Amino acid sequence: MECQWCNEPHTTESTQDCYWTMPDGKRTLRILQIPAVDCPKCGVYISEPMNQKVEENLIMADLTGYPDTLTYDQILHAPKIRLFDLK
Repeated sequence: MECQWCNEPHTTESTQDCYWTMPDGKRTLRILQIPAVDCPKCGVYISEPMNQKVEENLIMADLTGYPDTLTYDQILHAPKIRLFDLK
C-alpha cells in the first residue's frame, strides 16, 4: 500500500478513532476502529475511499437507539433505513 499524500511505499494498515457528524447535522458520533493507513511520514489517516464508505453507511444506517460511541463494524451491521418499500 502506498501513501496517497506523499507516495511513501512503506505504509501499514491501522485503525483510527474519529468524530463524525451525521449527514443531517443533528448528531455527532465517535466512531472507533475505522480502517486507516499508517504512513511513517504523514501519520495515521483515513483514505478517501474509506471516508466515502463511512459516509455512505451513515446515510443508510438506522442508528436511532445506538449510543454516540460505536465501532465501524457496528455501523456496517446496523439495520438499514428503508427508503422505498415496494408493495
